[in-house]
Amino acid sequence: MNGYGILGTIIAVIIGYLLGSINFSILIAKYFHKVDIQKVNTGNPGATNITITLGKKWGLLVVFLDGIKTIIVMFITFGISCIAIPGTSFNLGQTSYYIPAVVTILGHCFPIYHRFKGGKGVACFLGFLLMINPFYFIICVGLWWIIYPITKRVTFSSGLSMLTIALVCWLPWISMITTVSGDYHVMMTSKVVWFNHFHQYNDIGYWDNFILINVCLDLAALLIGIVTYAKSKVKQKQLPNSSNIK
Repeated sequence: MNGYGILGTIIAVIIGYLLGSINFSILIAKYFHKVDIQKVNTGNPGATNITITLGKKWGLLVVFLDGIKTIIVMFITFGISCIAIPGTSFNLGQTSYYIPAVVTILGHCFPIYHRFKGGKGVACFLGFLLMINPFYFIICVGLWWIIYPITKRVTFSSGLSMLTIALVCWLPWISMITTVSGDYHVMMTSKVVWFNHFHQYNDIGYWDNFILINVCLDLAALLIGIVTYAKSKVKQKQLPNSSNIK
């Protein structure tokens, strides 16, 4: 990554954080139901609390909107990477697609618009997995559906699924490559790490490499794990008559 790539990545990181800071749980509860989601049930402004408080359809909507934030940021990042000034060396083609996505999740967890009190970022993480490698997404969601019916614990199921994918992602054959490498040329042969192929439209000879992509994934999983653990240590108050406000 050259200096222009760093500049493009910084621009995308700022955009990612600002978009990630939009908390749909808070907005939906406030403007559609006149409820402060941070003061009912678990107090966490996320899809699980929305489901408990407002119902499954609203919970699913929040999962979708939170997940798509990461996707939108990565497409915006692609657009930034296409910026170049003809006749000069100015070319943002070496902008990383994956670093801004991690910061989007950071923004979701610590949103500037909501006094840095956000959700856990699980849905954002799922959107990130889908953009990295659909197999990661399938494995993570599949594990959740196996673990949750047994434990009946959403947070535990999510955490164990993310931990598993954070380890499994280092198996190169899941990305349809043969070796763990920091050489970006290796990723040019991988068809399942599909979004990385958008770099070919920049015509500058740069791709995000396998190690960088998986470090970003692991950092996102670690961030969510730390946030989830911290929230579990905070005593949440169950308000009377607030378990269901559909």
